[in-house]
Amino acid sequence: MFFYDGCALTGEGFKTIATYANGDPMAIIQKRIGLIGCHPESEKFWYDSYSWMKPYWHNNSHHKLLLGFVDELIQQ
Repeated sequence: MFFYDGCALTGEGFKTIATYANGDPMAIIQKRIGLIGCHPESEKFWYDSYSWMKPYWHNNSHHKLLLGFVDELIQQ
């Protein structure tokens, strides 16, 4: 997942949808509010900027994760 200066999500009363590698919440939903600390919307050109990032392009698979997050959020 593309990550650049993402936020820390702390507190209680939310549903954790995804976590960072250290186990902290990365994507949460609380009632009708959804927050994501990384960038599942990233596009291919984001990975083309640096040669070391090119192998990490996700072939749009993260866009499907984002769609699932939005689908769950709008069902609230």
